[in-house]
Amino acid sequence: MRYVAKIHRKVFHQRNDFQHKLSRDIINNYGVIAVEDLNVKGLCRGRLAKSMHDAGWTAFIAKLAYKAESAGRQFLPVDARGTSQRCPCGEPNPKLLANREHVCVKCGLVTTRDHASAMEILRLGLSLQSLTAVQ
Repeated sequence: MRYVAKIHRKVFHQRNDFQHKLSRDIINNYGVIAVEDLNVKGLCRGRLAKSMHDAGWTAFIAKLAYKAESAGRQFLPVDARGTSQRCPCGEPNPKLLANREHVCVKCGLVTTRDHASAMEILRLGLSLQSLTAVQ
C-alpha cells in the first residue's frame, strides 16, 4: 500500500510541476488568456470522468488565473457553450463529434475542429476584453 501511495504522490508532484511550468510559460508569452469556462464537475460525471480527473483541469485553470492576476495579464473565462459549433466568423457551423474538420461555407475557413474552436474562444474572449478591462 505504501508503494502505491508513493507512486500516486510522485505522479501528483510531476503533474503539479508540469502545470506550474506550462502556466508560467503561457503567462510570460501572452497578455490575454481566454479559456473555456468548463463545468468540470459536470464533465466528471460522464464518460470522460477518469480522463478529466487525471488531467487536473481545475488545478491548471486555477494556476493560470492566479498567475495572470499577479502578472497583470487578462484572464478571460468564456462561456463554453457552442464554441465548437460556431465558426470564428460568427456563423453557426453545427457538426457531429466525429467530424474533425471545420469547413465554413460563409467565410471559407477550412481547418481542424479544435483550431476553429480555439479561434472562437479567442474571439469571444477578445469581445469580453473591454468589459473586463481594469479602469
